[in-house]
Amino acid sequence: MSKLPLPKTGCSLVIKGRDCSFSLWPVGRTIRRYGLQSHIFAYNPWAVIKNSIRLRCPDSAKAQALAFIGQAEDYFKAATSGGVIAAKPVLLYYSFLNLAKAFALTEGKASNLGKIGHGLSEQGGGGQKFSGAYIEAYQSTTKKVQAFDIFQEALTGGRLTTKKEYKMPHLIPQILQGHRLWGAAANKTERFIQLEKIVFMHDVSSKFIWLTFYLVKEDLTRFGISGKRLLEESGLNNFKKVKCDQKNGNNKPLLEFEQKTSLAYSHLPTDKLADLVKTVKNKIWTNVLSVPPYRKYYIYLCPPADKKQLLPQLLSIYALFFYLGSVTRYTPHKFDKIIDGHFGAQIQEAITNLPNQFLYLMASEFAHQDVTRAAIV
Repeated sequence: MSKLPLPKTGCSLVIKGRDCSFSLWPVGRTIRRYGLQSHIFAYNPWAVIKNSIRLRCPDSAKAQALAFIGQAEDYFKAATSGGVIAAKPVLLYYSFLNLAKAFALTEGKASNLGKIGHGLSEQGGGGQKFSGAYIEAYQSTTKKVQAFDIFQEALTGGRLTTKKEYKMPHLIPQILQGHRLWGAAANKTERFIQLEKIVFMHDVSSKFIWLTFYLVKEDLTRFGISGKRLLEESGLNNFKKVKCDQKNGNNKPLLEFEQKTSLAYSHLPTDKLADLVKTVKNKIWTNVLSVPPYRKYYIYLCPPADKKQLLPQLLSIYALFFYLGSVTRYTPHKFDKIIDGHFGAQIQEAITNLPNQFLYLMASEFAHQDVTRAAIV
């Protein structure tokens, strides 16, 4: 076995005596420069979203975006206030649809979304055979904007270049909440690996910054996952495994993976942190917590055959609820067959626990800052 290379020369990033903890939005722009950001603790994330629209949305689209959020909130409250589970998916999808439209307007990806297509269609038997069901996603045209397409652009910067298919058996493993229920139903090993920590590193003398992530060694060894496979299936090919002698708080050995390409900065490292995060943002899944550390991060090991089916976290949740909403709207009798089927437990878990996750993740996207709900003591 070849020896692992030593990590680059550097240290974890500290700004004005404060540790720079990893976040998808580590810094915010002040009048002159970028400064570190803290969590926004919000019992009501809708208020954070509305305030973000008032601050960032172009004036020409602001009224429409706020109206969409008003509808999204009403649909969300109706869906989460109780009642029969079969009625929830369609309400939640329309809440997510209006959130997506308001977000696209706020990000300046459109100026008017009054008439817009869903951009998705349910195929494969209306849910009768879940294993054969799939979703088709469509591109926007000059005549008609498609919601899924423009939501994707607002989140990732790129629209669809061709029609795509997302098969349900390939989509639901990508859902973090209830993933172990999927594994039990599909008789598959887990595909999500928790990141023990992600660290901003820098070399003061050369003025370079990079990312290093750590995970618990036994999380790989118990499933026979090699470091090479981890990097290939997670899409983090710009990282390499390096020598590590660290252990976590439970005295378990850690593995260390270091970003191969460093990013240069000219004045302060905070000026380039947002660019550094962009290199991994769509390859990390986030679980929002109400207690410290308020975020847990995961990577998804996607089998090579499923790569074309892979979506970023928020888009996979959105697509799942479109599918469930379509079934409950047009063929509600078939929804019972899904719930009674192999993946019924995961679907019920998703309907119960995903809405608040989606809401807080979207609030963070609107605010460009981590938004979380702190526990009330």
